[in-house]
Amino acid sequence: MNINSAIDEGSLILKKNLISTPQLDSELLMAKVTKRDRKDVILFQNEKLNTQLYEKFRHLIYQRSRNKPIAYLVGKKDFWKYQFKISEGVLIPRPDTEIIVDQVLKITKHKSYLKILDIGLG
Repeated sequence: MNINSAIDEGSLILKKNLISTPQLDSELLMAKVTKRDRKDVILFQNEKLNTQLYEKFRHLIYQRSRNKPIAYLVGKKDFWKYQFKISEGVLIPRPDTEIIVDQVLKITKHKSYLKILDIGLG
């Protein structure tokens, strides 16, 4: 089986399980398994996938189909300008939080002394 066929199969499984981004998630999980960037997975989609990597991929697809967050499965999450390592004991940074950070930076741009109180955010 080649990479593209495995991604298509994974995407179909995720779609049937109502995962909102089945193609993207399948590509990200393949990137994790093959230890490549997503763009390289797409570029080398006709490359053969050995049985061991295919089984790892299928296991990740199964976990994702059960709604396990993609960040926990790939072990990382981009947030703002940075990439963070993520494990199941860590809260996943949300896109909404990036908006809050941007707005706080805009509001406080010309202020030299600030105190910020973080209440109820985990």
